[in-house]
Amino acid sequence: MSDIPAIDRVLPAAIPLLGAAEAASALGATLRLRLDGTTVAPEFSAQLDAVLGALGIGDAVDALDADESVAVLGIVEGFLQQAADFVAHPSRSTWDHEDPSILRAQGHTSALIPPAVKRFVLPALGDALVTRMDSPDAAFLDVGVGVGALAVAMCQLWPSLRTVGIDPWEPALALAREQVAAAGLEERIELRKITAEALEDREQFDLAWVPTFFIPSDVLDPAIERVHAALRPDGWVLLGMYGRPGNPFIDALADFRAVRQGGSLRTPQEVASSLERAGFEDVAVHFNPEWGLPLVYVAGRRAPAT
Repeated sequence: MSDIPAIDRVLPAAIPLLGAAEAASALGATLRLRLDGTTVAPEFSAQLDAVLGALGIGDAVDALDADESVAVLGIVEGFLQQAADFVAHPSRSTWDHEDPSILRAQGHTSALIPPAVKRFVLPALGDALVTRMDSPDAAFLDVGVGVGALAVAMCQLWPSLRTVGIDPWEPALALAREQVAAAGLEERIELRKITAEALEDREQFDLAWVPTFFIPSDVLDPAIERVHAALRPDGWVLLGMYGRPGNPFIDALADFRAVRQGGSLRTPQEVASSLERAGFEDVAVHFNPEWGLPLVYVAGRRAPAT
């Protein structure tokens, strides 16, 4: 045992982390002020600029367009609000938030996924899928649709895409209905209040998204089996996982985040094995630092029709 008092070991580790949270809040506040068109006292604005300048991102923040600003603000809000909520409610271990601000912030974060999927992931899965997603009858399954941000972003990237979003959480679905209506996509996005393991569709979708960090491990395999049945022959599934690059601190945070959201702690290799057991082919783990997202995708293809 160390002779150093416990508090003298805890505080030096905790204080820099709290400072990092303050820096993130300065970034979020700057983006919020710019998006809302709100002005603050010059000395306060100067200090926000000083923090961003010290981080080396002042010029980059200035160059963000409105959509990019909303996306980054969503990440900042989502992480900070969920972290604060966990401090207040440390027994929470499932995604049962009712606070609209937390739900919407998580949605803004998920809206970053479709551009990475279109730019990086789908081309790696083959030209056939890229072509199918551009076809007039293309269909997408969004498991855990939440507030609908990812579904809306998918439909905006693929103008002919039809999407079915499923989620058991009514507070999120209520916000999803509002977001889908605001985007004018009611004819292309169908929202259903069901879990993935209750899905009964057969051969309806070309691509499915399954966020493992919201799905408990004991229902993940049944969910994968239902998604397999719901895909058209040659259709693909993407299972999203928080990246664990081998850094003990980052890996521990990824696991902590998944548990806090009620998700699975399986490794990408374990998820890949689940896909293979369900009948998927060409199963592989995909990651590219260029995505700018701390996510790993485990992809699998349903066999073609015989």
